[in-house]
Amino acid sequence: KNSDIPEICSLIMKVFMANVASYYTEKGIKEFEKITTPEKTYARIENGFFMLVAENQNNEIVGVIEIRNKSHVSRLFVDVDYQRCGIARRLFQAAIDEYILPNKVAVITVNSSPNAQDAYQHLGFVRQGEASSPDNGIISIPMKFSIV
Repeated sequence: KNSDIPEICSLIMKVFMANVASYYTEKGIKEFEKITTPEKTYARIENGFFMLVAENQNNEIVGVIEIRNKSHVSRLFVDVDYQRCGIARRLFQAAIDEYILPNKVAVITVNSSPNAQDAYQHLGFVRQGEASSPDNGIISIPMKFSIV
């Protein structure tokens, strides 16, 4: 729901600051903050991005996955208190079932942050190259998942 967007952005920034920011330059942190506003997130959804959330028993959002171009995981974040409980796996599988398979996609890609590489490997992603940091300061590791 669009009314969930501020809570989603807050969750993403909370997890980013706890788990990812230490790998980024100050420029990269500022760039990530700029693209993680409710306004930017609304625009992403309006432009065809697919998003699913996971909620706890109190209906609080504890995880989110966002897919762009029918095949690229652009965001996958799970609240620090709920990590290593299978939420990312369930979100990823639900995205495959509800969105990716119906779009007949065979390969899913992600540009992983350094700290999330192991989590993506546990989901079945394979590293495709070296870490890169474009001018925006956001470090990413290209990975892919093949649907068989």
